[in-house]
Amino acid sequence: MLRAATLSGAQLATYDTVKRKLKRSPDLQFKEGPFLHFTASLVSGIVAQTVTQPADTLKTLVMASSSKSHASGKGLTPPNAIAVATRLLQQNGPKALYRGFWPAAARQGPVMVIQMPLVEQFRKAMGLEYF
Repeated sequence: MLRAATLSGAQLATYDTVKRKLKRSPDLQFKEGPFLHFTASLVSGIVAQTVTQPADTLKTLVMASSSKSHASGKGLTPPNAIAVATRLLQQNGPKALYRGFWPAAARQGPVMVIQMPLVEQFRKAMGLEYF
């Protein structure tokens, strides 16, 4: 649930903010249209993945630890996210929270580049204004 909240919040807030700033910038002179939507979407996807990556990493480590303790058959209590985060930070430092960032960003960027322009076009087709 933490991942979904951070991903959605970061995606939508970043998309809207970047789009507004690009449109208002006198130097860049972005006009409403596909290039603006593409650019704002790409930035939004990268920012969203940056915000979400620590939660993704912890979720993966908790799930891996849980399956190991369950597979051993010793009835060990699976570790919680706080225990996993503490151990990870102590052993590897904060950079470890971003393991797998580039493959995840390579997935998230294209998703946003397709998703948000489609949302914009649906809004236009329904007679609503762009965001």
